[in-house]
Amino acid sequence: MFMKPYISLYQRKIAPLPESGSAEDRAILNICQKSETIVFPEYFSMHKGLGNLTEMVEYSVATYEWLINLSQQPEAKDTLIAGGTILQRVGENFFNTLPVFFNGTLLNTYRKRELFENEKLTLTAGTKSVTILHPVSHKSYGLLICADVRKPEIFNDYKNNDYILIPTASPFIADDNPLKQSVRDQTIYVAGARSSGATIIKCCGTGCVTAGSLSNKAHAIQGRSLVATGESLPAVAPGIEWNGFIMIDKINQQIEIFPLAESSL
Repeated sequence: MFMKPYISLYQRKIAPLPESGSAEDRAILNICQKSETIVFPEYFSMHKGLGNLTEMVEYSVATYEWLINLSQQPEAKDTLIAGGTILQRVGENFFNTLPVFFNGTLLNTYRKRELFENEKLTLTAGTKSVTILHPVSHKSYGLLICADVRKPEIFNDYKNNDYILIPTASPFIADDNPLKQSVRDQTIYVAGARSSGATIIKCCGTGCVTAGSLSNKAHAIQGRSLVATGESLPAVAPGIEWNGFIMIDKINQQIEIFPLAESSL
């Protein structure tokens, strides 16, 4: 059986879903064709045109359907798709949910456990860890979302997993600098990889997430996607506004980085 050689993340500007046949659509399919797993950012389709929670939930349904359709494409055969996050309504509760798809089937969902600031006004926190086993490679993937990492002990839920996937909408920090970023990366992600024994893949969005009913204004985010092991950071996104794909070559143990404009070639 052919084993796809990459595990990839897509640092994407928060925007409406790509149109079929667009350059972005072709780029995603091209990456899927090469990837055992692809990860999208938190709230990756919750764009500024959505004005309230109802509209965000409705667009989450469209996002869910888009992800299922993507997982059914020939290029995405045997690709595990960690679909960023959507807003999911269950009864009277709303969850920030990471759905995972494989060959047109929903494998499982994970609900964010540590809600961030204004999310607490509207959303309900999840309560459970979730591990996904890749049906072909049999690699194990633990799931977290963004602010979950504020509790360092949460990484212990995924002891000896192969990977931990973390869709993220990292808030823009006005007085941030490379030193502060390095300290956070080491104390959160490298330390988390060390304690869990897993490789961490943090996938960020860029631009702004619509606030809807989550707050009074849209909040800016910064693309600080990365790959972390217990020893180092093999890859960090080239910039906080950069959009493209970071790919882990499992065979050669190398990192490849492609801007969105080049990834469909």
